Amino acid sequence: MPNVFILNDTSDHSNWGSLANIEALKTILTEALPGVTYTSLDSRWVGRIYRWDPWVFGRRAFNRTSFLADRITSRYHLLPEVVDEYEYVAEQWMAGKGGSGARDFLDRVGDADAVVFNAEGSTYRNNHSALKCLFMLWLAKTRFNKPAFFLNGNVTLTEVDPILPAMVRKVFRVLDGITVRVPNALRMVQQAVPDARAELVPDAVFLFDESECSPAGPGLEAFRARVGDRPYFCFSLSMLPMDFRRTRDQSSLHHVIHRLKQLVPQAVLMAKDPEDQFLRAVAEDTGSLFFGQDQSFRDVMTILRDARFLFSGRYHHLIMASNVGCPSVPLISTSPKVQGLSELMGDVMPTPFDPTDLWGAVESIEREARHAMDGGKALRVRVKERSGELRTRVRRMGEMVRERLVREPAGGPSVVTPAGTSGVR
Repeated sequence: MPNVFILNDTSDHSNWGSLANIEALKTILTEALPGVTYTSLDSRWVGRIYRWDPWVFGRRAFNRTSFLADRITSRYHLLPEVVDEYEYVAEQWMAGKGGSGARDFLDRVGDADAVVFNAEGSTYRNNHSALKCLFMLWLAKTRFNKPAFFLNGNVTLTEVDPILPAMVRKVFRVLDGITVRVPNALRMVQQAVPDARAELVPDAVFLFDESECSPAGPGLEAFRARVGDRPYFCFSLSMLPMDFRRTRDQSSLHHVIHRLKQLVPQAVLMAKDPEDQFLRAVAEDTGSLFFGQDQSFRDVMTILRDARFLFSGRYHHLIMASNVGCPSVPLISTSPKVQGLSELMGDVMPTPFDPTDLWGAVESIEREARHAMDGGKALRVRVKERSGELRTRVRRMGEMVRERLVREPAGGPSVVTPAGTSGVR
């Protein structure tokens, strides 16, 4: 039975999209590799920077390099700051000098038949999690001779503080497979690393069709009792900041929701992430319903199935809506993934709006919402059909790993055992 070592297992997230994402990815891999077992390093581990890692109100206290933290504790890993340090840092890890966190990786990689970076969260700017996982993926391939894959992510390279581009070039050239989720990410990879084995494969969450909607349960029944027979639309935030916390009933968000409620009697504001819980206050101020933390992503799909449209900048919410035929009015996020999703969906999803400039887009947002409603059943069928077309392609991720393991069966060639580890096949 093959063992797949997953870097960045997002099962520990409080985010509907991340939870749906990792479940879908594991389902895809399991279908392709019957009997597969998994070893993981979770997202919380991947995001860790310091040995002392306190959390306050559900948030990591040191989630960026900190002058104070550097004085009172040490780094959890020795990591390359630039690509020219890759070889040096690799030697330190192999010599048992990579920091206390490096052992977690070294203890697992030896028993793996393949290493997969679940690149959910996106590889952009100088994202710490991405830089760490890219290095570990490269180390697995070059020092342990393990089949290594970058799956189910996006890549955004810029000329501002450009440390990441050289790392992507070095790592992507040696990988056995790379899948990116949206067309603009593929174009960026092809321009930066023309010889990389990169393919456009839609997000794993496209795997979930309408059959995944939750059956009737207490939470959904309570929601239906509150909404009654009134038509509703759904709203969720972008990862970009929005105008509300200081301006409240004078805010652009307050105004837009009221405008849309003139088209549809009720609004359902959805938020699971801790930082999004202020939508409870927005719901109270606008006479809307709040749908929150205790619900599953399958519950979300069920709510979206009956919504007139979704107004959102949450990438995976937009995918889940498409899976059940709900048209969307999208908002951009902190990376260009929503623009890429809009391109991937074609004419059934409009160009995203900027959530930081809603005052300048009110009329256009209302126009797109009207279009979503006027499209009626025919538009909903087209949305679902496009999602279904993309669904047929998501299993490519599993096929890619299977094809590589068939060429080199589990239990490949031995490598040098790193100092201080228990042994590597």
